Amino acid sequence: MLHSKQEWVRLYLGNLPYALGPLELLGFASKLGYVCERPEIVRDQQSGQSMGFAFLDVRKENADEAIRVMNGQDLGGRTIRVARAKERNR
Repeated sequence: MLHSKQEWVRLYLGNLPYALGPLELLGFASKLGYVCERPEIVRDQQSGQSMGFAFLDVRKENADEAIRVMNGQDLGGRTIRVARAKERNR
């Protein structure tokens, strides 16, 4: 489903378990009650191994609450960090 940038906020999620996949990431957010899209697990270009962080879109009206609720949660035995993603200059 395509969505307008104005309706969504990109979140950064760090300290993730290396075996976590995009569906598990969506499931984690969904279990906490958030509608999310476009999970992107960042992987090493050479090995394909997860680098332990990801990005996820959350509805704009829920972004601040989602950050507050998800930040510090245990996910797969790791305490995750969640913040608004910074814009990249390309």
